[in-house]
Amino acid sequence: MSPSSHHGIVGQVQAAVDTALVKVLTVDAAAMPRVRSQVQHALGLLVQIDGDQAIIVHDAADVIRAADEHLNAGRWQEARCALVTARGRLARPGARYTGTTSPTDNPTPE
Repeated sequence: MSPSSHHGIVGQVQAAVDTALVKVLTVDAAAMPRVRSQVQHALGLLVQIDGDQAIIVHDAADVIRAADEHLNAGRWQEARCALVTARGRLARPGARYTGTTSPTDNPTPE
């Protein structure tokens, strides 16, 4: 898998998590099936990330799985917390694999 396709998958995972999170934050009960669908979509996308690249989003994947479990059990508050955590982990600079390093990846101490 090329870095650009990996980045595309991570972007799709982020979009799915974002959509689920917005629905959970607005407490739109009618949207809960869509929330579950988006979380399942994110989990399906994560399966496509392989090798060393999987390490980059591994901890986010664990939290997305936890969100799925909470949603299936009807624990909306816990699902919301898990989705917020997953979004934060996906947004970290290390979650975006580019295939190259830059000075901002490992800044020199001042």
